[in-house]
Amino acid sequence: MKILRNKILILLIFSIVGITAYSQNKYPRFQKPGIPMVCYGDNRVAKTFVPPPNKFLKSLSPAADKSADIIVTYNGFTSDARKAFQQAVDIWETLIESPVPIYMEANWEDLGETTLGSCVAGNYYLGLFLGARLPLAYYPLAVAEKMAKSDINLPGEPDLIANFSSTASWYYGSDGQTPVGTHDLVSVVMHEIAHGIGFIGTMGLFDSNTGAYGDENGLVIAYDEYIENLSGIPLVDTTVYDNPSNALYQAMTSGALYYNSPVTLYNNANTRPKLWAPGEFAPGSSIYHLDEFKYS
Repeated sequence: MKILRNKILILLIFSIVGITAYSQNKYPRFQKPGIPMVCYGDNRVAKTFVPPPNKFLKSLSPAADKSADIIVTYNGFTSDARKAFQQAVDIWETLIESPVPIYMEANWEDLGETTLGSCVAGNYYLGLFLGARLPLAYYPLAVAEKMAKSDINLPGEPDLIANFSSTASWYYGSDGQTPVGTHDLVSVVMHEIAHGIGFIGTMGLFDSNTGAYGDENGLVIAYDEYIENLSGIPLVDTTVYDNPSNALYQAMTSGALYYNSPVTLYNNANTRPKLWAPGEFAPGSSIYHLDEFKYS
């Protein structure tokens, strides 16, 4: 199994900007929209290792400060699984910035034979507030609260919900020496938290050769607004791509989709990161991952 842990992925998540404080009672929220991002295990072996970032390594010193606070409620975890999960959380706390604590519910349970884990936003809020760049797009809760600088969900509701397999063959270390036949839990948790924070959207299939996106009103998650083709045309541009349409499907399976937001370009040498857009659309994988051949 190949897990992408690339700096670019981190940059994409919090490039969705433009929220000021608001009340959850005043603005619409959208419960669990989009294509669920679930990590499946298989028998491929990928011996790659991305070490923790320098800021995380420095954070092991008492003098260093993390830039976000992720508070996890663990349900059913063994001590080894919890330690590995917390390692991934600790790394994320040095990669993102938020003035508001991020509350996560983490469940350790039987997910079936092939499912390793998932992480989703607890909810999504529509950007109908002063200063929002995308007033008609939904923001994952952790991003919304970062920009709002306050808690906006209901008391007791988690910002992130993670479910991980208690029956998978896991490696709990963090040194990259994952034995053949096991899955690196720290890497999988790192990857799935990315989806829960905001690397997720609504692009999917209307039928076998027709692409579509959005909720019942056609509104998307903010990530979708920044997806574009090789020529720089956004996939949500309805003057080019009807929704739904075969033309949209062809773009979604073109192998040439990119992510283009101001912060991403600024932090990536003015280069658009390439997204995963294989010739056969794979729900839960296509578009909402980086191109695994370009960023192996």
